[in-house]
Amino acid sequence: MYVEQKYKFNIIVFFLIYLMSFCSLTTATTKVEVRGRNIYVNDELFIIRGVCYSPTPVGKNPATGYTWWDDKNYLSDIPKIKKLGANVVRIYSAPQNNNLNFSEFLNECYKNGIYVMVGYWVNHAQNFTNLTVRNKEKQNFKNIVSLWKDHPAVLMWCFGNEVEPGSSGSTWADWYSLVQEVALETKMVDKSHPITVAIKKVHLNTIGQQVYKSDDISLSSLDCWSINVYSGYDFKTLFYDYHMKSNKPLIISEFGCDSWDGRNNKEDEFMQAKYIVSQWRDIERNLTLNGGVASGGCVFEWTDEWWKSSSNTLGNSGQDTSTDWQNSDYEDPNMNEEWFGIMKISSNIYNSYITSPKKAYNELQKVWNKFVIVEKDNKVYVYPNPAINCEYITFSLLPYDTEKIYIYNIAGELVKTIYVYDVFNTKWFLDNNFGEKVSSGIYFFTIKHNGGIIRNKIAVVK
Repeated sequence: MYVEQKYKFNIIVFFLIYLMSFCSLTTATTKVEVRGRNIYVNDELFIIRGVCYSPTPVGKNPATGYTWWDDKNYLSDIPKIKKLGANVVRIYSAPQNNNLNFSEFLNECYKNGIYVMVGYWVNHAQNFTNLTVRNKEKQNFKNIVSLWKDHPAVLMWCFGNEVEPGSSGSTWADWYSLVQEVALETKMVDKSHPITVAIKKVHLNTIGQQVYKSDDISLSSLDCWSINVYSGYDFKTLFYDYHMKSNKPLIISEFGCDSWDGRNNKEDEFMQAKYIVSQWRDIERNLTLNGGVASGGCVFEWTDEWWKSSSNTLGNSGQDTSTDWQNSDYEDPNMNEEWFGIMKISSNIYNSYITSPKKAYNELQKVWNKFVIVEKDNKVYVYPNPAINCEYITFSLLPYDTEKIYIYNIAGELVKTIYVYDVFNTKWFLDNNFGEKVSSGIYFFTIKHNGGIIRNKIAVVK
């Protein structure tokens, strides 16, 4: 009886400590300020090394109501983004309700030193002269801000992405006046985070125009501009052109290249990596700390999106290779929307979201490696360990050249050979090579790679 009461007491104490740590995590708002052309986080100059993040498993489609935070794939993604050397993820939407999964996503980002540019999607086919439309967009945006403004992972808010007014009779002046109203009213809710708006590079000429109400005075409540740019190996005259139009910070909110070569009808990871590294180098040359106007950029995008092709001939479960738009700034002018990820996705009978790095991930990591926290020892993470009444265990942070994992029992007999397709996320379903479940006990795993051999043990408890 005494032992049972002591056990219950320990559980209660543990829960209270956990609850206190959780509360302290989610209430310490990060201080983000715009000073001239610079962005400061907790009084330190901040340069964005970002990844556009909208992970969609094979077979799913956000256009039909899928929301990525409900699958919790971010739990495996965020450590990989950290290992890339990124410090920001840019998301295009957020829940307007107190969603526990999204809260966990923000917690996971913050624990890994990742900040979040929280976006709000605006349908550009609306008439922005309509008062009902304007009030709805303002209220929805403020709902998101009110919900998540106190979380320390939040870096800034982005109202809209590539909005092009005109299809419903509204003008750029109507759109930018709405942006000013949204920013002004949002600052009454949250004074701690900047507000930006993301536009296409082709609409750069709409910035700084008094007639469009997009000059710095008319848009006094907008803190910085974000521009999505796909212009080949570099950004041409973008940075010079921008500095003539606005004194606000500039973020390259999307840059990148697809990995499908439409000329030769094959994937070309080297081509993609070459463009992405060259684009980042151009951003780097034009950073404010180097005397330029840029505050960093976000590579588009984290994973391939099998749902996104305009033709979508293979549906959401196949990767379409048709050309979605033409861009003469690239050697291969055929842009393929389903191939822009720096991570591949695939599926099997157990999992519809299996990711593996492309060449672009590895090459960008080399550029950002000075920001990566490198383990001194060559560690492989295995969890849960001990594996107590669970379906599988996961191997993570395997060496890149790992091909197989060998599982042995305590007698030294080979139990299971696991083929590695994802060095961040390889599972053992606690079975042997005949598909039979293993019994409780101590097991050993061996990994051979060019750097040597890694060995360790796993406890299985059923």
